[in-house]
Amino acid sequence: MNKTFTLQKQLFLYSYKKRIPLYSVVELTYRCNLNCIHCYIPQSYRSYKELTTKEVKNVIYSIYKLGGLYLVFSGGEPFLRKDIFDLIDYAKSLNFVVVLFSNGTLITKKIAKKILKSKVDKVEISIYGDKSTHNKFVGKDVFDKVLTAICILKDFGINTAIKTVVTKENLNDFLKLKLISQKLNVELKTDFVISAKNNGDNSNLELMLEEKDLLKFFKENRLNFKNFSKKKNLKSLLCSAGFNLVCVSPKGDVYPCVAFPYALGNVKYNTFEDIWYDKNFIIKMIDKDNYKECFSCDLFRFCNRCPGMCFVETGSFYGCSKVLKRVSYVLSQI
Repeated sequence: MNKTFTLQKQLFLYSYKKRIPLYSVVELTYRCNLNCIHCYIPQSYRSYKELTTKEVKNVIYSIYKLGGLYLVFSGGEPFLRKDIFDLIDYAKSLNFVVVLFSNGTLITKKIAKKILKSKVDKVEISIYGDKSTHNKFVGKDVFDKVLTAICILKDFGINTAIKTVVTKENLNDFLKLKLISQKLNVELKTDFVISAKNNGDNSNLELMLEEKDLLKFFKENRLNFKNFSKKKNLKSLLCSAGFNLVCVSPKGDVYPCVAFPYALGNVKYNTFEDIWYDKNFIIKMIDKDNYKECFSCDLFRFCNRCPGMCFVETGSFYGCSKVLKRVSYVLSQI
């Protein structure tokens, strides 16, 4: 077995058991220069007052003190923050592994030089299909800019990946995306699950692939999934959210996960440490009696349960996500 993988697994298990925020996502802004049709961030959120540079640094330092190691700067579009490199440099000074999520449209040679100088560990750029599909998906004619940005990053030797989500709108472009990633010699990270908007609006879930298309997609791409022989116990239902994973929103709300917009507290009113060590959330999550619906479900062993998606879709940690139920049913057919 790969020794690095073994160490990472041990680190994950230790941080999970000790409740160390090993993995953190800091959403720097909800502002964005695009309008992606699947986005989980409602348009109305873009006007929220954001944390100041000092407030973000305080959050980063608090996560560092509690044992944090992996840090993602996300948005909206993080390059809309004028202090982005100040924040990156600060995180790197604390020895974080730093990843940037971007739509790529604002990355120029000048920006790439700054990324290289700041020693960012990885930049992940979103692409959703060929030129016409991508531009339709994001609402602007930016495909050429994005490709140019990836090429610039690669020329500077910056670790770069392409991210996509497969939907009804771009399913037929997936092969093209694979070819693009191969041509550019970058990793292609693929998702097929869409999350409802953070305000509970489920309208974007209409983009989710139908069951027959999901099944075909899984089989054609030989996707690997975890062992489905899992036992019906609480451990099988819990994920990293709030245990060794945390997210801080642009307005200071502390979430268990970027996909789980349940505010544990706000760093403007309480310290991150006090919010993190408050056990009320964990007590709720490990209350076995609240998962009766899951334990009685025929699709239990095929379900990669996400409490965040359940919460956004139903308003309850313990609800049933229609999206995940659809995926679970398809997996049961493989």
